Amino acid sequence: MQDISFELIIKKQLKSFVLLLEKMLPGRVFDTFYKVSFPVYKEFVRWLYLLKEFVNCKVTGDKNRWVMVKSIFRIMPYSLVGVGGLEVTYKTANDVCERGIPGDIVELGVARGGCAALMASVMFDKDFCGRMQRKLWLFDSYEGLPDPTDMDFNSELGNGTGEHVRPLPKGSCLGQLDEVQGLMFKKNDFPMEKIEFIKGWFDKTVPVTKKEIQEIAVLRIDGDWYESTKLCLENLYDKVVPEGYIIVDDYQSCYGCRQAVDEFIQNRNFNPDIKFDGRGGCYFEKA
Repeated sequence: MQDISFELIIKKQLKSFVLLLEKMLPGRVFDTFYKVSFPVYKEFVRWLYLLKEFVNCKVTGDKNRWVMVKSIFRIMPYSLVGVGGLEVTYKTANDVCERGIPGDIVELGVARGGCAALMASVMFDKDFCGRMQRKLWLFDSYEGLPDPTDMDFNSELGNGTGEHVRPLPKGSCLGQLDEVQGLMFKKNDFPMEKIEFIKGWFDKTVPVTKKEIQEIAVLRIDGDWYESTKLCLENLYDKVVPEGYIIVDDYQSCYGCRQAVDEFIQNRNFNPDIKFDGRGGCYFEKA
């Protein structure tokens, strides 16, 4: 099931480079360097993606791909997810809408709302919105990540909790509720009555709110840690309809996340056709 892409290789090399700089530079100097350079790097990747795909789509004449590329380019400033993960997020949402697969779209781990806005751009598109009444459920603490637990560390695989460029302390990946709502309703004008924001830690919100969700077409899990991933799968997997999708953003990036997924699959005794997004995430279609 291992699939290492160019994007994942670059991510690992970047992590090594950052760790080397962190050892060489004084703490304050390094922190300043990282705060300045990371947004520049992200913007470079964003424009490189657009330019590369512009040429590709011109050559191939693939108009549908160009629509996807423009949508991804527009939301990239609001997402920490790499290009491969964003493409999988768009394609799975687009596929269930095109094929009329019933169910809502549920994201657990919203951060600043980039993936949520990307899926909403598909499900509320004029070509799809009249076919099926769906809701978008957005679960997040809106306070950043909780602390990892012992299950998130694996000394056999490496130091820390996974293949992150930098450690992820409590509060990382923060997206505040008003920021995400502003992205959804002010910058994009998506229908307010079709989007549910569920604020709080997963163990407090998911077991209660799941009663309100009848069916799920796309279940996107981006909780990083073992306990978060496990809880999401145990509470919501059974609501995913046949031919619906499960996306786990951190499968190859976070040790605990991968263990939670592998244990869930083993305990349920099924063998999904897991595919990888090339930058740390995985997804599969429910049989």
